[in-house]
Amino acid sequence: MAKRVTRSGLAAKLGESGREAFETHKGDETVYSGGGELPAGIEGGIAQLVDCKFGVYEKGDNKGQYYFYASGVVLEPKTHGGVRVEGMRTKLGPEPLCDTPQKKSRPTLADHFKWVLNEMRKLGVDTKGVGYEDVETVAAALKESGPYFRFRTWKGDPTPEYPNPRTNEIWNGVVDYDPEASGSGDEVVEHAGDEGATADEGQDEAPFDDAVDLAALGAAADAEDADAQAQLTVLALEAGFDFSTIATWAEVAAMLLSGETPGAAGSDAAEEDKGPPSVGEVYYYKLNGKKTRAECEVVAVMEKTSKVNLKNLDDQSIIRNVAWTALYDTKE
Repeated sequence: MAKRVTRSGLAAKLGESGREAFETHKGDETVYSGGGELPAGIEGGIAQLVDCKFGVYEKGDNKGQYYFYASGVVLEPKTHGGVRVEGMRTKLGPEPLCDTPQKKSRPTLADHFKWVLNEMRKLGVDTKGVGYEDVETVAAALKESGPYFRFRTWKGDPTPEYPNPRTNEIWNGVVDYDPEASGSGDEVVEHAGDEGATADEGQDEAPFDDAVDLAALGAAADAEDADAQAQLTVLALEAGFDFSTIATWAEVAAMLLSGETPGAAGSDAAEEDKGPPSVGEVYYYKLNGKKTRAECEVVAVMEKTSKVNLKNLDDQSIIRNVAWTALYDTKE
């Protein structure tokens, strides 16, 4: 977008050198090519994005400098090499956004920004249409939208310099994925009593302008409400906006409300106050036969049936097909 009430902290910190690096590489062709705790050898894995942000190092050689970080929850495969990987995290970064002459692969700020923008394109962002000051808002919008993406893991051969090579994690682009059609794997806990908790599948969806007060959202975003900015960014990205052509958040809201832009009508990115939970959120759920509620993390959301898959944080078991109306914010 051309104008902002809220200026990007990242843009202010990196200044013109950051702008030059960003502008140089935001139109690059996407290169699919990535570290972590997952076992090596996973091919065609599927995960859902749960975090995407720019932060600031609090210690170390790069203290005070910005970095990029993203992570996703693994949905497929359920197990690999006898190890349960469903519910584990696949991660990118932290990737420094400063010169790192000691880093052979990416020694300059421009090298790092090139890599970051390439990863954002893999997650479905058309970076050619993103303004320099908007990159943090776009990262927040990616986290909110939670796209599904493919990934793989691999480990190189030991060398004298690196006798214990790490496992590399490579993200390879967004993918259409239906958690409801993914099937169940071994060791999955199914709970009775949820069968009748599905939403009416024949119920008409609310019109786009009834799902959220776009005018109020635009006003809040222009008044520096970060949550409103992130929500409008999700809707604008889905509608195919060129961010460099839009002056204010109120204009974004007006264009979405008018339906003039592709993808605006019928968008499901805006949720009502009591919408579905998000992957990565933690709730409490009362397991059958238990007196107390278990602390669980949401690992998949099935909006068509108003159900979720959970990971029990006590024993790491997966609980499928739980009505999200059965989730609680407190243990008691």
